[in-house]
Amino acid sequence: MKTEQPNDKIVPFTKRSNNYQPNVITHSKQTFSAQEKRLFSYIVNQINHQDIYYEGQNLLFVLPIIEVSKSIGYKDLKKVCETIMDKKIFIKNEKNEFDAILPFPRIKYNLDNCGNIEITMFSDIVPQFIKLGKEYTRYNLEIMLSLSSKYSQRIFEILRLYHGRKVFEFDLNIEELKESINATTYKNYKDFRVNVLDVSQKELFEKAGITFEYSTNGKQRNIDTLRFNLITWKELATDDVSQELANYRGATALTQYNGVRAILEEKYTFKKDKIEYIINSQELREKFVSVNALIETGLVEIVKNKTSYMAACLGLVSPKVTKIK
Repeated sequence: MKTEQPNDKIVPFTKRSNNYQPNVITHSKQTFSAQEKRLFSYIVNQINHQDIYYEGQNLLFVLPIIEVSKSIGYKDLKKVCETIMDKKIFIKNEKNEFDAILPFPRIKYNLDNCGNIEITMFSDIVPQFIKLGKEYTRYNLEIMLSLSSKYSQRIFEILRLYHGRKVFEFDLNIEELKESINATTYKNYKDFRVNVLDVSQKELFEKAGITFEYSTNGKQRNIDTLRFNLITWKELATDDVSQELANYRGATALTQYNGVRAILEEKYTFKKDKIEYIINSQELREKFVSVNALIETGLVEIVKNKTSYMAACLGLVSPKVTKIK
């Protein structure tokens, strides 16, 4: 018996402060222009990771033209909708094998003067976008939309990825980095440094408040690796905590309740009665969100057990020794 293909899942427009992007997408090779990347970021912004998605189901995003045109002018928006359809995403595995996908096979622009852009995401790539797990990149949508360089956009994502892992100094293979951010036209290091790294460094400082340094580890020739040092990680982490609380307070009561429950069940080892006690108290739920954000951003380092520390912060047990960074 033939299995019936599910209808496209319509995703109505809801603008969120932050994007939550699986790291497999952050690591992927992307060929978007700066304008196309803005439209792509709007699409990522629409995915509700707590929603239900079905295998084989396309996603249909409905974006108001009046909203998207704030970042991509009316003059360019229609053309961007045309060109993004031809741009591939290359998802690689550890063996350097790749899966090349055209994620957006159909786009309707202001059809029948509806005032919307309707963008279909191909069902084969939907799982790569909706499965966050523990490996995801969180970044502010407005900052991404403000960046004018496609290299700044991608390096912003990469820095946010490592910040989310609490890794503030890391090495990247220069050829792999060039390929990932679509900068392979810069063959020699000087051109890459001037046109990509320095441009990104300046723009991210001015528009995102991110300060990072990079070096060749003393090498002058045959440079194959760059070392990045994220200077402002504590400031970024503090902003993340504030944003997490703002997101929580701005959510509906049901979303608050379900969100806290999901984190408690996935990341902590509280017994069921303790979970119920926490989520049924508005004060404890908000306190939990705040402390969990401090832990997740690395502003609080847990010496022993995370659950015991959280229990102490919520007044459920005596406090354990911790080290504050």
